[in-house]
Amino acid sequence: MKQALHQFRISLVVALFFVFFLVALVHLFITQILHHDFYADLGRRQYHIQITQQPARGNFFDRNHAPLTLNQESYSLFITPNQMEQPEQTKHFILKYFPEQSERFITGQNTPFAFIKRHLTPEEHTLVLNTKLVDLHLLKEHKRVYLAPSLAHTIGITDVDNKGLTGLEMIYENKLAGIPTTYILQKDARIESFYFEKTAAQEGCEGTDISLTIDQNIQEIVYHELKKWVNLWKAQEGMILVTNPQDGAIIASAMYPDSNPNKPSSIEQQHLKNRCFTESYELGSVIKVFSALAALEDGVVTPEETIDCRNTKETTINGIRVTTWKAGGLLTFTDVIRQSNNIGTSLIALRLGKKLYHYLTKYGFAQKTDLQFPGEAVGGITPLKQWSKATPLSLSFGYEIRASTLQLATALGMIANNGILVAPRLLSTSPIVKKEVASAEAVAQLRTIITINKETSPYHKAQVPGYVVQGKTGTAHLLSNGQYDPARNIYTFAGIIEQGSYQRVITIIIKEPYKETQTNLYAASVAAPLFNKIAQQIVVIEKIPPHQQK
Repeated sequence: MKQALHQFRISLVVALFFVFFLVALVHLFITQILHHDFYADLGRRQYHIQITQQPARGNFFDRNHAPLTLNQESYSLFITPNQMEQPEQTKHFILKYFPEQSERFITGQNTPFAFIKRHLTPEEHTLVLNTKLVDLHLLKEHKRVYLAPSLAHTIGITDVDNKGLTGLEMIYENKLAGIPTTYILQKDARIESFYFEKTAAQEGCEGTDISLTIDQNIQEIVYHELKKWVNLWKAQEGMILVTNPQDGAIIASAMYPDSNPNKPSSIEQQHLKNRCFTESYELGSVIKVFSALAALEDGVVTPEETIDCRNTKETTINGIRVTTWKAGGLLTFTDVIRQSNNIGTSLIALRLGKKLYHYLTKYGFAQKTDLQFPGEAVGGITPLKQWSKATPLSLSFGYEIRASTLQLATALGMIANNGILVAPRLLSTSPIVKKEVASAEAVAQLRTIITINKETSPYHKAQVPGYVVQGKTGTAHLLSNGQYDPARNIYTFAGIIEQGSYQRVITIIIKEPYKETQTNLYAASVAAPLFNKIAQQIVVIEKIPPHQQK
């Protein structure tokens, strides 16, 4: 009996062992075979983190191959919330030194990866290195640095991930960004640390550099002179373009006020727009250059023809009241333009009629320039169907027509280029696109008219001794509540400086200077002297000696 009971107990133990073994075997089968992918993935997520790292972004260079941007190595701080060993100490550290980012720690405790701060300052980097917390980890990244901050409105800026947000950074994002590399960040169970695997999961490639037509040296001079000038006149803003009329190259583009792209917290969005390209205005008498060219081309006037300007500052033409800054009697058409007489200009415009519209559009006004810059202003001219008796008169001296600084510079470049309109370019690799829009004979006549000299030019302060300067001023009222406001004005000087085959177009706009006690300000005082200051420095930089008189 006892032997049978003993035998039964042994059999029961063996049976139970077999059952337990079978259960374990089934569990292992389910775990290792049926649920292999699930548990393998769980293990990987516990000890591996996948990170995508952007490559070195392509840089911008000026026309002399001087760098305009660079990629600076920086470090970003991150944690792995669902794998933390010292959560309370880490939380205390983040709350103390990175309080603005502590929300990420609190809300992301179940996530495998969370940045605490991107692009640490040198002081923050040192602080993290000196801490003994094993849950704080550093990732090496690239941070965009702008070596020519005054070009932020043109080059643009990138976000924290180094992706283009505005300007050329945005337009050429794909070219500049390259292809990112994917790494596996692996945790070693023995030493509780992180390291990158030697073999990346997916190899990327660096971005491509872009060369611009900008000259950094000229850019900086133009910007600093503009800044001083705007502050001197206590103006609302100012803008300057320097271009090469022969190939359309934009050599400098300056605006003030502006924002420093290297200080993201201080950037104002309106300062990231290149207002030379994106804003258009009624510019006043500088448009007389082009209404005069239209009249010469159409043959309705000659430079020597005498125009009766009625020896008054105010008159009625075609039932429309016309005023001018200074009374003039019998003036040649040349002197009508040089003395900027609105009455004489209006009388000639009547001879052109609606043809003036077609000439102005042919010269590039109310048309895009093909620069292909985001937000480029088209400007505008009163449509023919909406013309009134006043329209041809207003157009002739710069009202009922809106133009950007870029359009004005391009149109004046056409005059410098003997009637050949050249599309503006920012990239040195862009093709040079030319189109004949005016006769060389008419342009030659106009160039003689607008050549500046002390004897005949009210804006002779723009003259640069030893060089030929051609140009025109413009003073225009701005609109306030739908009415032209004499207290709010915009002042323009657009000029060409040349010596032999060398030519540069410099276009200046100063908006709303503070007049104080001066009630009759004109562009001859506000804008023309700045042309002189800038032009003199540009010819020195570009090593263009003055003409030596015999």
